[in-house]
Amino acid sequence: MTRNAANINALWGELLVEELVRHNITRFYISPGSRSTPLTAPAANHPNTNCAICLDERGAAFRALGYGRANGKPAVLICSSGTAGANYFPAIIEASVDRIPMIVLTADRPPELRETAANQTIRQMPFYSDYTRWQFDMPCPTPEIPPRFLLTTAAQLVSRSLSPEAGPVHLNCMFREPLAPVEDPVDLHYTDSISDWHQSTQPYTKLSLPVQIPSEKDIEYIHQFLSMGEGVLSVGRLRSPQETKAVHALATALNWPVFADICSGLRFSDSLQSMVSYHDQLLLSDTYASGLPKRILHIGDPPLSKRWLKQMNSPGSVLACLQSSPDRQDPMHNVTFRIIADIPAVCKNLTSVLGSVRKTEAILAFSKDIDIKLDDLCLAKKPISEIATARIVSEEIDQQCALFLAASMPVRDMDMYAAYSAKRIPVAANRGASGIDGTLAAACGYAEGHNRATTLMIGDLAMLHDLNSLQYLDESVPPITLVVVNNSGGGIFSFLPIKQHNQVFNPWFSTPHDFSFESAAEMFKVRYDNPKTCGEFRTIYRDAQASGVHHLIEINTDQEENLQLHRSLQEAIKHLVDTRKKGERC
Repeated sequence: MTRNAANINALWGELLVEELVRHNITRFYISPGSRSTPLTAPAANHPNTNCAICLDERGAAFRALGYGRANGKPAVLICSSGTAGANYFPAIIEASVDRIPMIVLTADRPPELRETAANQTIRQMPFYSDYTRWQFDMPCPTPEIPPRFLLTTAAQLVSRSLSPEAGPVHLNCMFREPLAPVEDPVDLHYTDSISDWHQSTQPYTKLSLPVQIPSEKDIEYIHQFLSMGEGVLSVGRLRSPQETKAVHALATALNWPVFADICSGLRFSDSLQSMVSYHDQLLLSDTYASGLPKRILHIGDPPLSKRWLKQMNSPGSVLACLQSSPDRQDPMHNVTFRIIADIPAVCKNLTSVLGSVRKTEAILAFSKDIDIKLDDLCLAKKPISEIATARIVSEEIDQQCALFLAASMPVRDMDMYAAYSAKRIPVAANRGASGIDGTLAAACGYAEGHNRATTLMIGDLAMLHDLNSLQYLDESVPPITLVVVNNSGGGIFSFLPIKQHNQVFNPWFSTPHDFSFESAAEMFKVRYDNPKTCGEFRTIYRDAQASGVHHLIEINTDQEENLQLHRSLQEAIKHLVDTRKKGERC
C-alpha cells in the first residue's frame, strides 16, 4: 500500500494510519478540511478503518470521548488547521480529568507560515496545555527523516494514551503543498528500512502495557483494616466491566453494606444482597447517619452523593481508598491510607483471604420502605415528573441497552432514585469535569463503543447546547432513545441558595426559554413523543426501545413543582427513617 504512495505527504499519512490500525486502533472521527487531506485520505481509504464524518469538531471530540469511555480504546480525531482543533479542547479536558484514551491528529501549516499572518494559521502547540499525556509537533514530511519515525510515533501515541494514567494524546502534523495525492513520486528506496514491516501485518513496535500490581504489604494492611470491625464498602465510579465484576465479588465476600454510585456498575448488575439502594436519601436522617459504622473502604472515584461524601469525612471516620490512578482523589483531605493499584487484582487477592464478616442488617432495612414511596410517584395516571422519569427508566431499560446520563440533574436523580436491578447495564456520565458540553455526541460515541442501543437522559439546556449532534443519529449509530427533561431552563439551580435571590436568579440562573424539541426531531428525522403521565411514558419508552430506531421523548416539567416534589419526598423519607429508628430503640 504505502510503497506506491503518490507523494511524501501521502506516504507519511499512510504509514501513520497503517501503524495505528496494526495496534488495533480503527475508529476515526474526521472533520472536513483541506490541510488534513494527507491524514483523512489514508484513514478513509484503509480497508480496516471505521470512519465517520463529523462536521462539528466539538461534537466529534465528544463522540470520541464516549467511544473511549465505553470500551477503553482510543478513537482517532482528525481535523484541519486553525481554530478547528480548538473545538476539541472541552472534550480533551474531560478525557484528561477522567482518564479516557483519545488520539488527536491536528493538521497544521508549515513553520515558515507561522507568525506571518498567513491564512488559517495560529499557534497550535501546545494546543491543549498540560491536559494531554503526550504531545508532539511533527515536522513537515521530508525524505531526510526515516519512515521508522512515523511507526514509532504511532506506537507512542497508543502507548501513552493507554498507559495506566490513560488520557488524550496530541500529534500536530505540519504539511506543505501538495495536500491532495497528486503524483510526486518518492525515492523507491526510501522505505527499504521497513521492508520487513511491509511484509507483515504486525505493528513495528510491540507494546506491553504495565499493570499496577498490589504489594503483599498493601494486601496485608487492607485485610487487617477489613477484619477490625464492621464497616461500609463505598464504591464510586468504576471504569471497566472487569473492575465492576471484581468489586462485586469482593462485596459478596465482605458482606458489608454497600453504598454504590450510579456509575459504579453495581446498581445495574448481578443481585447483591448487601446493596443499600438509597444511601443518599437515607442520609437525610441524622439519626440514620449517626448509626453508621465509622470504618469505610472506598473503591474507585469519589462519590457523586454530597451527603455521603460529607458522612465519609465526619469526625471519627477511618477511610481507606483503593484507586487505579495516582491522582489525589481526596476532596475533603481525610484519606488515611491509599492503595494505588489494579483494582481487579487487589479485589481478587482480598476476596481469597476474607473470612466471614457480619453485615449490619439494620442499615439495609430501609430501602424497601423507600421503594414504596417511589412506586407511588410512578402510578400510571400520575403526571410525569423528573423523579418518576428516572425511576421508570431504571425499571424499564432493556438489559441489552446502555445508559448515558447528563452531568446535571439526570445523573443525580438516577443516583438518588433508580430502582436496584439485576440487569447488567453499563452506565456512564461525563463527570470528570462535569460540563454539559457535548452530552448527546458523547452518548453517540458511547453507543458505538459498546455497539448496543443506548438511552440518554438529558436536560433541556444540555440538549440545546449540543443540538447539532442530532445529525449523528443515523444508521451508523446504534439506536438511541433520548429522554429529554425540559423544565424550560436550568432546573438544577433551583436547588441552590441563589434561588433565594430572585433579582439575579431569574434570568441569569433559571435561564428561561419556551423551546420545544419537536421541530428539531422532525428536522433530523428522529421519532418524537411527548407523554404527560407516568403510564404514557412507560409505554412509549418500552416501545421506543423495541422499535430499533432513534427516538426523542420530551418530558415537560415545571421547575418550581420539581423543587417542591423533591423536598416533600425527602421530608417523607426523613420522617420514615427517623420514625423507624426511634421504634428500633424502643
